[in-house]
Amino acid sequence: MYIISDIRGFFIYYINLLKASLFFDNSLEIFMGFILRSKPVTLIKDNVVLYFPNNELKTVFNVVSILKKGVYTNDFVDIDEGDLVVDIGANIGAFSFLAATKGASHVYCFEPGKEAYANLTRSLQKMKLGNVTLFNSCVSDVDGYLSFFISKSSTRNSLYSNDVFGMETPEYIHVPSITLPQFMEKNELRHIDYLKMDCEGSEGSILSSLPDAYFKNTRKIALEFHDNSSSLNHEKIIHLLESHEFETMLEWDGKQAIGMIYARRND
Repeated sequence: MYIISDIRGFFIYYINLLKASLFFDNSLEIFMGFILRSKPVTLIKDNVVLYFPNNELKTVFNVVSILKKGVYTNDFVDIDEGDLVVDIGANIGAFSFLAATKGASHVYCFEPGKEAYANLTRSLQKMKLGNVTLFNSCVSDVDGYLSFFISKSSTRNSLYSNDVFGMETPEYIHVPSITLPQFMEKNELRHIDYLKMDCEGSEGSILSSLPDAYFKNTRKIALEFHDNSSSLNHEKIIHLLESHEFETMLEWDGKQAIGMIYARRND
């Protein structure tokens, strides 16, 4: 039984890898890169070029969900020509670079992880985009430095010692942190057209510490919620946003601690 299970798992892994790889322009390179594990894999789709470690299949699935399935962009909220975009929790930059190529006036991209940030930098140098600014820091409710815990998967790195699945992550580094109001003041930004948040539980503390005026100066929000680590669960986040006159949409299976919230202002 164990042998059959192992064989089944082997085939499922590579079938899923093949399906995901076929979405990209360099599908053969991606597939062989995973098999050989000899070099970092490049993901190329149309005008987007992404670098990442070749041992994380979940990252490939995440990129497909962003570029193909539109997990952050849909009929409810989307990137419009000239939008000013802030990406909190960029990882390797799939959403940031998608926004930059869809006509955003500027994209401010935050990623505290060292490895992910290095890959972000490589991608930006390759794509030569003049409308993207990278920050190797996190956004939170604190100006200063925070412990940033390193998970086995870079997609689950967070400011919490237990990741979003409850797994303890004892390894950490200290990273610079800034609040959203402080960032806007330093960069002389009067508004945000599109705020994307995938920050593994920090969304609650960021939003709950945000002064009222900053909600009024934000037009669209797409965030992944993490009910088992955020200081605000998804119901409280929705209530907070609606109290600031946002129209909201929830995308959730009703079972997992993770889902999506979309919000927009119509004024």
